[in-house]
Amino acid sequence: MSSLPTLNYRLVDFLIGVLRTHADSLNRLAALFGEDLLFDMLENAPEDQPSAQTLAEWEKLFALFGPIPTSGPIGDPDAAYRRLESEVRDQRMAEFLEFHVWAFPFYRAFAESALDLRAPVLNAEAAARLTDAAVGAAREWRANLPIAEEFRARAESAASLPWIRYRTELMDRFGTRRLGPVI
Repeated sequence: MSSLPTLNYRLVDFLIGVLRTHADSLNRLAALFGEDLLFDMLENAPEDQPSAQTLAEWEKLFALFGPIPTSGPIGDPDAAYRRLESEVRDQRMAEFLEFHVWAFPFYRAFAESALDLRAPVLNAEAAARLTDAAVGAAREWRANLPIAEEFRARAESAASLPWIRYRTELMDRFGTRRLGPVI
């Protein structure tokens, strides 16, 4: 994988996309169910703790990031975190929704790791693997929401659309496969 050209795409860029997409997904669920009902659903959902096996799979993805370059403009690590905060704040969400954006387990696995937010994604194939993992994590997260069966298909359709768009945009950006495991 390392023989492919390096992208101008860092962990912070990836996580901004994940947080923004998760926020869009939550906003679509709030529009579908109303904020009060979605609040109850989120509060009654099982704890957002991924299994040890899932965490181990996500930790394998950490290898898809390269070392911080020693030359060129890499930016301040605090500035990278401020970018994350700004992106979420700019979503102008209800507080409980913003809390659940930050609590998204896939995001937390990366944010709480030893990875530097400025770490570059190795290449286009690495970006595709990361994106597919994020989409899969979002699907698993939605599956744990206590949604009545008669509303599940509609909720899944509403909440998965931002993730499909996110994946398509990144695949276009990096010139990687357009078809694959999406939702």
